[in-house]
Amino acid sequence: MLPWEFSEDDLKDSLEYYPDNTIDEIRATLVAFSYSSYYVPAMALLVIYCLFVGLILADGILGCLPRRAVPRWIRAHVMEAPLATKKHHVAVGAGVIRLPLRLQSIVVGGLFLATFVPIFCFYRRANPDLYYDHAWEAHLRSLLDRTAMISTGLLPLVIVTATRRALPSVSGIDFGNAMVYHRWLARFCAIHGLIHGIGWSVSEGLRGHYKKEFKDPYWNWGCAAIAMFMGLVFLSIRQLRVKAYEVFIALHVILALFSLVTLYFHVKLIDYAAWMYFTWVVEIAAAIWGLDRLVRWINKAYLSAGTSFSQPLTQAVVTAHGSDIYRMRVHLGASKVQPLIGGQQASLLSRFRLSPINKLSAGTSVRLTIPRLQFWSDHPFTVIDAGLVNGAESQGYVDLLIRSADGMTKQLATLLQSSDDKALEAGSGTAVDRTMNVVLEGPYGHWHSSVVKHDDVLLFAGGVGITFCLPIFVQAAAQSDARCKLVWAIRDFDIVDSVADQLIRLDEVLRAAGPRSSKPKIELRVTAGEFFDKAKEEVAEGVAELKHSATDSDNALSKASSSASSTPIPSPPDEKAEYVEAKKIESSSKRLTALAARLSGSMDLVAVHGRPSKRVADHFEPHSDRTAAVIACGPASLCDDTREGAIFALRKGEWRDVEYVEECFDW
Repeated sequence: MLPWEFSEDDLKDSLEYYPDNTIDEIRATLVAFSYSSYYVPAMALLVIYCLFVGLILADGILGCLPRRAVPRWIRAHVMEAPLATKKHHVAVGAGVIRLPLRLQSIVVGGLFLATFVPIFCFYRRANPDLYYDHAWEAHLRSLLDRTAMISTGLLPLVIVTATRRALPSVSGIDFGNAMVYHRWLARFCAIHGLIHGIGWSVSEGLRGHYKKEFKDPYWNWGCAAIAMFMGLVFLSIRQLRVKAYEVFIALHVILALFSLVTLYFHVKLIDYAAWMYFTWVVEIAAAIWGLDRLVRWINKAYLSAGTSFSQPLTQAVVTAHGSDIYRMRVHLGASKVQPLIGGQQASLLSRFRLSPINKLSAGTSVRLTIPRLQFWSDHPFTVIDAGLVNGAESQGYVDLLIRSADGMTKQLATLLQSSDDKALEAGSGTAVDRTMNVVLEGPYGHWHSSVVKHDDVLLFAGGVGITFCLPIFVQAAAQSDARCKLVWAIRDFDIVDSVADQLIRLDEVLRAAGPRSSKPKIELRVTAGEFFDKAKEEVAEGVAELKHSATDSDNALSKASSSASSTPIPSPPDEKAEYVEAKKIESSSKRLTALAARLSGSMDLVAVHGRPSKRVADHFEPHSDRTAAVIACGPASLCDDTREGAIFALRKGEWRDVEYVEECFDW
C-alpha cells in the first residue's frame, strides 16, 4: 500500500467513529486528507529525486563530451558565470551566504520550487469534512504532514551530496558542486523540519495539549531531532566554520549521527502505516552515512599504516620556512604515491574513481590528522609534491605546505617553535626538523589533465594556493610547448624557499629537453609594500651580478647560498624589531637572488609589487587560433577576480577557447 492510500480497515474504523455519516462522506474525507497530507508531498519528493538523477546524468554527459560540444555562450553566460554580481566565493549577506553560479542556481532554484511550492498549493478539503470544523485547521494539519515528509525525504540526498566518495565515484560530479547542493538541500531540510515543529507546537498549544505532549516519547524524539538539525545548520555558518574548522568537522559528525538516531525514533514511534516508508528512508540515509564513514576509515588505515608494531602510524618530517610556513614530508610506501613528472597521472586519477585507495599525487587533496595535536578531527591540505625517495625505490613521499593560522596549524606552529627554542638553548644554534606520527585520508579531487593540453596556461596562486597551481605549472612546462605563466601573490619571500627544490627539478628537466618556443614565467606579486620596496633593489642587483660573474648557474646558486648562510649576522645594537626585520629581508633577498639566477637558463622569475591584473590579455598576447587555460587557487577574492578575467576573455573571443579551473579556500 502506497503512503497516500488508505485501507478498508481505515474505512471500517472511521465508520465506527462516525456512525452518523454515510460511507461516501467518510470516503471523501479520507481521500481529501490522504491527497493533501501524503500524495502531494510524495509527488514533490518524486520530482526532487528525478531532478537530482537528471543532474547526475547531465553532469556525467557533460564531463564526457569535448569542450567544443558545449557552445561558448552557454559556458560564458550560464555554466561559469556568477549569479548576479561578480561575487561567487566572496560571501554576501554579512558574509553568511555564498551565491551559486548561474547553472548551480538553476538547479538549486528547481529544487527550491519542488520543495516549497507544495507548502502553498494543492490543498483539498471534503465537504463535509469529518475531521476538522474549520478550513485553516485542515490546511494546517496537511502543511505539517507535508513538511515532515519532505524534510525526511530530503535526508538521503543531503547525506549523499556530502559523501566524499559515493557521489563523485558514481557520477563524476565535482565535489565543489556537490557541496553547493548539499548546503542548500540541508537548509531546505532544516527549514521544513522547523516549520513542522513550530506548527505542531502551535496546534497543540491552541488545543491546550502542549505540556501533555512532552510525556509522549515520539514528541521528545522529534524535538531532539529538530534541535540537532538546527545545530548543524547554525554551526555551518561560514564565519564559525572557518574560525574553528576542526571543531566544526568534529561537531558536524557528532550532530549528524544524533540527527539520524533521533529522527529514526521519532518516525518509528508514530506507528502509522504511511510513515513505515519514511522509517526506511531514514535507514537508507543512515546506511549511506555509515558506508561512507567505513570507506573513509579503510582508506585511512591503508594510507597511514606504519612499518612495524613499534611504529603503527606513518611518519612525517616538518621543516620550517620562515616564521609561519612549514613543509611537511609524509613518508609512504612507493605503491601509494604517483610521481608528477613521467607518471601516468591522468589515467590513474580519472573522472570516475570507485576505489577507496587511489594513489596520492600532486594537485590532489588529503585530510591530515596529527594525533598528538588533534586526534578527534582532521584538516584539508593539497599535495604540492609526490614522488619516490632517491636510492629507496620502495619508499615514497608526499609533501604538504602549511601556513600557520588557527586551529591545528596554529598548534603545529607552537609545537615546532618550542622545539626550536629547546634546540637553541641546547647550543645547536639552528632550528630542528620535527618528526611526528600522522594519519592521512585521500586523495580527493581529480587531476585536471585537460588544462596542460592548451596552447596558453595561466595560473594565479595566492600564498599557499601554490600547492594546487605549482603541480599544474610543472606538468604544463615539462610536457608541452605551451606558453606558461604562474602569477603568485605572496607577502614575503620565505614561502618561495619552500618550493625552491621543485623549481630546480623543473629547471633540470627543461634544460635536458632543449630549447622551446617560449620560456615559462613566474611572476611573484609581493603584496607587502614596505617589504617589497626594501628587497626589490637587492634582488634586481643580485640577479644581474650573478648572471655576469658566475661561470654557470650552479656556481651562482652556490655562491649566493654560501653568502646567505655563512655571512655572520652581527648582534643587534638593541632589540628593535626593525633591525630583525631588515636582516630577514636581506637574507630572503639573497636566497631569491640565487634561485632566480639558477633558473634563468630555463625560465624567468621576477618580483613585482601590487595585485596582479585579472585580464588574461595582460599576461599573454591574445590569439583567436589558440586555446587558453586559466587556473586559480587562493583566497575567495582572488578566485572571483580570476574567474571574471577568464569569462571576459571567453565572451570577447580573445582565444578560441578558454577553460577555467579553480580550487578556492572556502571550506
